[in-house]
Amino acid sequence: MEKVRNSCLNDCEVEDWVRCSAVSLIDCDKRDIPVIELEVFKEGDLIETITLENKEIFLFGRNEAACNVHLLHESISGVHAAFVVDKENGAMLIDLGSEYGTTLNGVELEQNVPAKIKQKGDVVVFGASTRSYKVKVDYSRML
Repeated sequence: MEKVRNSCLNDCEVEDWVRCSAVSLIDCDKRDIPVIELEVFKEGDLIETITLENKEIFLFGRNEAACNVHLLHESISGVHAAFVVDKENGAMLIDLGSEYGTTLNGVELEQNVPAKIKQKGDVVVFGASTRSYKVKVDYSRML
């Protein structure tokens, strides 16, 4: 499995790997997928809001060509983590084997293991970045 994962990362096929092995992604009309909003804080100040919608998977990392959300900190891997929408568990976060890890509410995620996101209030940090991402998930569009 590790060889497959590394091949996917090197060949920028991470999204295919996540679809096939990590979760049971929602397969429905885009209007039925929840909206994930990330409030980005740096040194306690809100600096931007990122809205993830109309897809069941969003990749985060330094590789601008491979990721939906481009992150700049030097401790962040090319393809670092993914937010996904699982059929049974809703919004989830997966660290994709990053070198410096991903934390959810101060706890480092196990690599390649999906972690459930609460509807409101979870805080994510990628690598050693000083930015934190407060997560809100809006399930109101789902049937």
